[in-house]
Amino acid sequence: MIRIIKTLIFCLCAQTIWAQYKDAGLWAETGFAWDYSKKWEFKAVPEMRFNENISQLSRVFLDLGAQYNIHSAVQVSLAYRTGLADSDGQWEMRNRFQIGLGFKKKWREWIFSYAPRWQMSLAPAVGFEADVATTMRNRLQIKYGGYKDWDFSSSFEFFHSTGSFDFGTWQNWRWTNQANYEVNKRKSVSVGYLIQRRLIGSPQEIDFVIMVGYQYKIGKRKKASEEKGKTSAQ
Repeated sequence: MIRIIKTLIFCLCAQTIWAQYKDAGLWAETGFAWDYSKKWEFKAVPEMRFNENISQLSRVFLDLGAQYNIHSAVQVSLAYRTGLADSDGQWEMRNRFQIGLGFKKKWREWIFSYAPRWQMSLAPAVGFEADVATTMRNRLQIKYGGYKDWDFSSSFEFFHSTGSFDFGTWQNWRWTNQANYEVNKRKSVSVGYLIQRRLIGSPQEIDFVIMVGYQYKIGKRKKASEEKGKTSAQ
């Protein structure tokens, strides 16, 4: 494991040195999650993104998603993103659809997961934009939850072309580290740091992004029988 981490750090440092264009950004989101049942979960996540060294609002998104738990270790998800992007002073629509699978394995206080996701752009940008382009995404993540109210995660994600003439071409990579604090059963806040590099087009950009987030979880609706039993107990 230590060798793998050292190799990843070396590759990331090398990529940083070779990058032709660098930018610092801030991604801020507020998420609302609804546990409809043990199997279904729904989410709505508004997000704002700033670039040009956090001096310019560049993206405004709304994500709507649903997840179905096939098994405690296997999930399937659907997501739709809509929003606006600043393209040289002109605000343009961005829309994309995404479908994915999730696999996870828990070992003591650790959770290891793998999530392959395919996404299709419904409003293509002029250049490649990782979060709205038609692409295949593969994310590996490790999470540690051994501290009360805190969990820490690190993930590495690869973006590959799905086109017939360049299928499998590596388009982008993304390394994310994040800390999440559970304020109470319904509220949580997170802060993280993301590094990504676009490998196609010119210039080949590298981004350094601070991430902040807030999530509010809506409890699943209680059945009438449960409410009746609670009232009787009182």
